[in-house]
Amino acid sequence: MRWVSHLRECSMALSTTLHYLKNVRQFLFFFQETPPTSSCVSNTAIVKAIRELRASIRSWARPLAIHAMHVKEKKEATLHSMEELCECRRLALLAIPKLLSKLEVQHCNMDQWKLFGYVTGFLASLYGHRLGVFLNMTDGQVTKAVHCPEKGDYLLKVEEHKTNQSFGMAKMLLSSQEYGWLLSIIQMKNRLAAGSAKSKYVFFNTNASPSTLLTRYLQMAWLEMNLRGVPTFTSLRTAVATFARDRHGEDSEERHSMARLMCHYTATSDKFYAMDLTIKQARKGRLLFEQAQETTSTRTLHQCDVSEDKVGYIKSRLVSGQRVPGSDLTAYRSYCVAALLIRHKLPKEAVVEFQVHDWLQRTTGTDGTTIRLTSSKAAGHTFTLSQQEDKLLECYFCHVRAEATKRLTSEQGRFFVDCGGGANPLTNLYADLQRLRKKGCGGRDETPSTSTGPASLPTPPVSLGKQWDRFLEVFPVSLHSAPPSQAMGRQATQPTKEGWVTNTPSVQDVVRGWVAPRDPPTCSRGLIRSISEQSWRGLAVRDFGGEKGKGVVATCPMDKGDVVCDYHGTLISQAEGRRREDSIYRFFFQELCIDASSRCDCHPEVDTYGRFLNHSRKRPNLKPKRFDLTFPDGPRPVLVFFAMQNIKVGEELLWDYGVTRTSFGGEGKDLAWLDM
Repeated sequence: MRWVSHLRECSMALSTTLHYLKNVRQFLFFFQETPPTSSCVSNTAIVKAIRELRASIRSWARPLAIHAMHVKEKKEATLHSMEELCECRRLALLAIPKLLSKLEVQHCNMDQWKLFGYVTGFLASLYGHRLGVFLNMTDGQVTKAVHCPEKGDYLLKVEEHKTNQSFGMAKMLLSSQEYGWLLSIIQMKNRLAAGSAKSKYVFFNTNASPSTLLTRYLQMAWLEMNLRGVPTFTSLRTAVATFARDRHGEDSEERHSMARLMCHYTATSDKFYAMDLTIKQARKGRLLFEQAQETTSTRTLHQCDVSEDKVGYIKSRLVSGQRVPGSDLTAYRSYCVAALLIRHKLPKEAVVEFQVHDWLQRTTGTDGTTIRLTSSKAAGHTFTLSQQEDKLLECYFCHVRAEATKRLTSEQGRFFVDCGGGANPLTNLYADLQRLRKKGCGGRDETPSTSTGPASLPTPPVSLGKQWDRFLEVFPVSLHSAPPSQAMGRQATQPTKEGWVTNTPSVQDVVRGWVAPRDPPTCSRGLIRSISEQSWRGLAVRDFGGEKGKGVVATCPMDKGDVVCDYHGTLISQAEGRRREDSIYRFFFQELCIDASSRCDCHPEVDTYGRFLNHSRKRPNLKPKRFDLTFPDGPRPVLVFFAMQNIKVGEELLWDYGVTRTSFGGEGKDLAWLDM
């Protein structure tokens, strides 16, 4: 059909074109069933046209679905946030009284337009009404608003709007202050009219018609408030409807009540007379609107308040070195994530890309601890932690994260990691948040179960936790363990009764002191891979500032004898090393030298850790050793640093350079750090 081909070439929206095709098909059905007596169109021709229309409609289904998805993506990309809607109302409350005062002294068109933008923006960001509701709002409707003296609020009803046949009048419950704004606009209009013809509409124009530039006035006020995007009444309506759905659920009664107020629920066209709300119903509806746009921090923190005692209990156990189940470690991490997402309003990407380097470079001031994120996806985000939050994250870094990354051969340097020991970044932070809300970090009414292993037991309530912990230390619970007898109980309490304080190790002390046998470094494929890839776990470069400059700190606990890193650089001869006198990053051993004054050719994009290790003659905790390892490209000598003692999280890694202030013929006597 030529007409269908013509529609395809038009610039109309796909949904509009499809609507035309369906209307024509419906008309042909009617024409086929009731043909006019004077019609010369045969039934065969009508059937052929209907068949052609059906095929065309089917061919439009897929493009229309794709078009709808693109429209949805475009709306979601420009969706105003809850914080922006709340900020709009907050700033409007401050700006509107000032504009009214200025207009009373001297009228100015620009101030009038801003006033219209602020007032309509305030009401639209709360109720999500269409532009037509504000265009058709009249003086009579404002003066006839239903007043409740007890609460001091007003129920305003606007008759003319787009969906009045389905919903009746559009309704807004206004406080006495908000109602006073509309009355002030009406009084201002009466002063300007001065006996001549005046508009009956609240948001008036120079003539008797309503102002048709309300959208422009809204955008003018929005720009003055320094809010993101370019709003329209439709975009505000979309945001309000979206938050109502997400907050209260698609089929909830609360959402249906809100839809009745904003004239948005299309399934109520057969309930016209039930749509007229009383002032009490409207007041309840307004409360639902405010709750739907309640900031996430206020709502979620209120739900997580019950968990703070439990988190504090988990923290005390971590600090004291006691055993904590994996589920509680995950709950503790989730609480730390919630603090950044909710209290500090960081986006998900910023929390995921939070780096250990950013944590180590935090600065402490009078306002708290300030952290600046530096990764590419989170650059520009800065937040300040309170003293309590700083201790919370410090405990996570020193105990939870350190334990999770202890057995990894390499890591990506992210602050939040999988508590199960995975090196992959966290991706589903909001799922953690939902689990934290439901679980309440273990809940207050949980009791320990004796049918599961000790590794899977949840942390018991605070009131019973200490007693249960003491019991588990003496009698570990497992699937096949028998309950302790009275004789075993008497034996367990014997050291306490006798006052024994030494040589009474617990099970945790024995497990903590056990070290797994290690392969010789020359046989370790993992060591060869770490050197080749320059991927070391548990290390981070920290800038100490001042003369000291940069250094390396541990981000996970290390045991005595652990491989820490290598001294990586270009391998040259000793003679060549002596010739390069300008370099201060040379390591001489036997007849060879490693020059780390610049990045090596094999890893030009990596700042290797070995070159940042600082010197200490009195407090070294690393010791270099030379090995000959067989790499894929052949054998070569390497220098590897080993831990001389157990190293804690956050401790700086130091080794003795083998020089003192007297090693340079007296030239280095002023270098006091050489003897430290």
